[in-house]
Amino acid sequence: MAAQGRGNTVFLTGDVHSSWANDVPRDGTSVAVEFVCPSVTSDNSDEQLGVPPRTGSLKVEAAIRALNPHVGFVELGSHGPGVLEVTPEAVRMNWYYVADRRDPATAVTFAHAFRAVAGDPRVRPADG
Repeated sequence: MAAQGRGNTVFLTGDVHSSWANDVPRDGTSVAVEFVCPSVTSDNSDEQLGVPPRTGSLKVEAAIRALNPHVGFVELGSHGPGVLEVTPEAVRMNWYYVADRRDPATAVTFAHAFRAVAGDPRVRPADG
């Protein structure tokens, strides 16, 4: 991408059932950004391990951040949708988490937001 002069690249993924905002590094610089959506109903890491919510995942998140400086944000333990806003100036990912993934009428709460500005392929926290 960088060699072909393709800028402003954003990857949107979700099959890992967790929330992420990452720089995509190459040769010490970010060439794109990646936003990952959590699952709404599929098991997350704590559920797969059979441990209480936001327990085992906290340790794994800390290890991921410590070993991967390109990870701007990671949250492995919550469920909900992500909303991607794309404008000519920036791209912004908003994460919303549900209170109870088994209840169709559950509360949905804004949780996090990260963005990347056009021409600068690095993720940054966005204002709520």
